[in-house]
Amino acid sequence: MQSVGLMALVAVSGTIMGIVTGSSAVLLDGVFSFVDVVIKIMMLMTAKLIARETSKRFPVWILAV
Repeated sequence: MQSVGLMALVAVSGTIMGIVTGSSAVLLDGVFSFVDVVIKIMMLMTAKLIARETSKRFPVWILAV
């Protein structure tokens, strides 16, 4: 979660700096950082699903959502 928070900070600051300076390269880096934040959140959600125990009603872990 700390990594997600810091990457979100980098994404926001990169996007703001890209807009302020007019640099499309810095702006693109900020946008890619936002994409990275989304991917990290999805990875954390997937790890949480994998760590869950199965139930007798739903023996397959993916159905136990």
